[in-house]
Amino acid sequence: MSQEQLALELEISKTALVNWENNKSKPSIDNLMKICDFYETDIYSLLEDVSNVNFSNAQFKGSNYVINPNNSTINFTNSPEIVNSLLDNQNKISNLFVQQTKLFEKLLKESK
Repeated sequence: MSQEQLALELEISKTALVNWENNKSKPSIDNLMKICDFYETDIYSLLEDVSNVNFSNAQFKGSNYVINPNNSTINFTNSPEIVNSLLDNQNKISNLFVQQTKLFEKLLKESK
């Protein structure tokens, strides 16, 4: 099947398809569902090598190939960079809470 034919089947532009193939852009959730329906596969098989995909707010409209679409999360792998970034952010948040508490204590002492 040509790119033109596939783009017509998916109701997208050929440019969008080429950009997906060249990893210049990603398909929307709706377009992922069109791909699943066209190839008669489920979203989990389609994204099996993708990490940290969250569909919790997605609206799946009539796809036959989505199981439990209303609140789905896919986490196949967690890269060390993501984990370290989360830990770093958590430490920063904790430090902000400590600073905020000290500030409140100071303000309460000054107001007495």
